[in-house]
Amino acid sequence: MDNPDRQLVILHATDIHLAYDNVARLKEWLRAKKQRVDVVFLSGDIANVPVETAANGGPAEVFEEHHCHLKKIVEEFSSTCVKVYYLPGNHDVPAEFKTDASQAASDFPCNVHLRHTTIAPGLHLIGLGGSVPGYTIDGKHVWDGYPYTSDERMNSDLTKLLDPIFHCNSSPLKPSDAVLFMTHCGPDKCNTTFVREDPSNPILGGSPSLYKHLCDKELTGVYQAREILFRALSFLVSFIIQYTGMAYLGCRPTPW
Repeated sequence: MDNPDRQLVILHATDIHLAYDNVARLKEWLRAKKQRVDVVFLSGDIANVPVETAANGGPAEVFEEHHCHLKKIVEEFSSTCVKVYYLPGNHDVPAEFKTDASQAASDFPCNVHLRHTTIAPGLHLIGLGGSVPGYTIDGKHVWDGYPYTSDERMNSDLTKLLDPIFHCNSSPLKPSDAVLFMTHCGPDKCNTTFVREDPSNPILGGSPSLYKHLCDKELTGVYQAREILFRALSFLVSFIIQYTGMAYLGCRPTPW
């Protein structure tokens, strides 16, 4: 932000699944409203790779095609706002889960999977992409996670990501700083990861480890594919949320 006293406006879009038309509608909505956007968050499932294709490692041409689509969609948002932070969902290409140490956090668009960056003075962003498997309440496997085949594997990455920030003498955080945590997978025990298609045997689609980390650490907010959870927000931030049912369905933007 040029003016540190000005409210930061964040556009959050998710689960686009190659819906170019809806991206165009969103951009038109922003133009019609003359809405300023300072930062864009894209929290996964930008492309639409079948999970089983990603898990089985191919074919390569499918990954190449979807990677091109992902980059094009991210570029569409870059034309609205230079500062685009994104992370991969379970339907994005495997290459996006490989952290690129050569990319500086100031290079945009910025993939924040397993990364920490500062997006404004006193405001930090942490990212985790991917998902865990889903199970019915009686333990039946319903869908695969990617790239996390178990919650234990996600917990391993969460611990490596969060402990140096929250439990380290050399933490980059100051006492007055706020932290936003953008994920694709939601935490366990929230409405949108508790799927009630069959009320007698609902599906648990969230991460128990993520839920525990959120409870243990002072995170300002969570941006995930299907819900936003907020604790006390000490930083002046305004949100425009494009999804509330997922962007590929063409849901209308919602100012917050």
